[in-house]
Formats: sequence, C-alpha cells, structure tokens
Amino acid sequence: MAMARATTVVPPSFDELVQASELVFRGRVTAVKSDWAGEGKARHLATWVTFAVERTLRGSAGGEITLEFMGGESGAKRLVLAGWPQFAVGDRGVFFVEQRLGRVCPLMRLRHGKYRIVGEAGTASERVMRDDGTPLKSATDVSAPLVETSGANRAVTSNEALSLRNFEAQIETRSSELARKETVR
Repeated sequence: MAMARATTVVPPSFDELVQASELVFRGRVTAVKSDWAGEGKARHLATWVTFAVERTLRGSAGGEITLEFMGGESGAKRLVLAGWPQFAVGDRGVFFVEQRLGRVCPLMRLRHGKYRIVGEAGTASERVMRDDGTPLKSATDVSAPLVETSGANRAVTSNEALSLRNFEAQIETRSSELARKETVR
C-alpha cells in the first residue's frame, strides 16, 4: 500500500481567506457519508459532509449544504489524504468554502478553511479554535501554519481564543469592505 504523509499548503492571509471564499458560514455537521463517486477512470472514493447552516457570513446558502471531499472509505478500500479536514456528526464550526463543486477539497486551503467552535452554543463562552486545536487569538492568526498533531481533533479549550461573535463580526466587516472595493473598480 502506497502512502503519502505530507501535504504542503501555504496559509492564507485573513483577506485572502475571506475574499477567495464564495461562501462563509457557521454550521453544524449533521451527516458524513463515504462511497464511490464518478465513472470509469474518474471513479474515486469521496466523502459527503452535510451541514445545518446556522448563519451565512458571505455568499448565500439555504438551511442545509452538502460538500463533497475526495477520500473516504467503502468496504475494504480506504483513501486518506494528508492535510485534509476531518468531520464528525455534531461538530460545529465556521467554514470558508472556495468552490462548492469540482474540487478535491471545497474548503479554502484545506484545513485553513475550517475553524472549530467550542463552548456552549448561543452563549458568550463560544470561542474559535483552529483545525489543529490551537486557539485562534486574532483573525490575523489564520495565516500561521497549522500544527500537525498525532491526535486529530484533540479537545482543547482556551479563554485566549477569539470569541465567535468577534470572529464573525470581523468576517462580515472585511467581506463588506472587499465588496465595496470590487464595486468601485
């Protein structure tokens, strides 16, 4: 069995993350399903992740969205891609979607497009963590490389992390500023 153990990704700046995303939303994973997709030589393992959309921050989405990611497991076949975001039912986060269709990973720069929400839902205790479990202390921290850990999705909470409300406000403000710049051109 051949294995690749590294994926190199250049972290985006906060502006790049917001500007290059066709959709930014806060949501909760409601289903994760892997199976075969495509026909003939294009046949591959894929995973479909369905989200209940709690709030749209850029772009438009209905109450539910399903994104397709390359990789997954079906029977005895398994394709795991290094650096890919992982999902479990019940996970909550803020997701930056570069393109919904035709991508091996629809999220911006793989795991840089996924920010986990920790804390009690709907309260001021909600904080934003990076996909590697480190606290997002400011929006500019999105440009820091992710730390590879042996324990995926390790449970870490921190009062140092940016509040969800603050992160969402910064996304919406920057999205509006970028839209105004595009209109002026």
